[in-house]
Amino acid sequence: MSPATRKSKVTPETQAEAARLSELWKNRADRMTQAEFGVKYEVGNQSAVGQFLRGEVPLSLKAAAGFASYLQCQIGDFSPRLAKFASSVAPHVENTTPQPHMDMTTLNRVELEVVMLMRSLSSSEQAEVVQLAQRLYRSRKPPAA
Repeated sequence: MSPATRKSKVTPETQAEAARLSELWKNRADRMTQAEFGVKYEVGNQSAVGQFLRGEVPLSLKAAAGFASYLQCQIGDFSPRLAKFASSVAPHVENTTPQPHMDMTTLNRVELEVVMLMRSLSSSEQAEVVQLAQRLYRSRKPPAA
């Protein structure tokens, strides 16, 4: 069976991930509905979100990224397995600008949110954001000596 057609299996590890994720979800004060979350973060419908939170379906990296963005945490906060996987594949993802190796699990919440927002934009929108950020960076006052 090919990896593309193989269904992920629920394991004690994936159930523990779901328990940690569910706890973070429950503790979010301004929680949106599962249906709203699924649409906004392209994780699936309400049923899919509920299955991830209950541990009936193992988390995918895409779903984990959506949850981490919304919950303003790192993937490693609920899934060390997926955080390790994400950092292991990051160097192999095509990048137009050479960057030093970065461990995504070390980003703070704001940095992770910026990354997730950028990923949700089209290439042209990303270019606009980069141009704006570069203008802001160049216009800042140098630190006092």
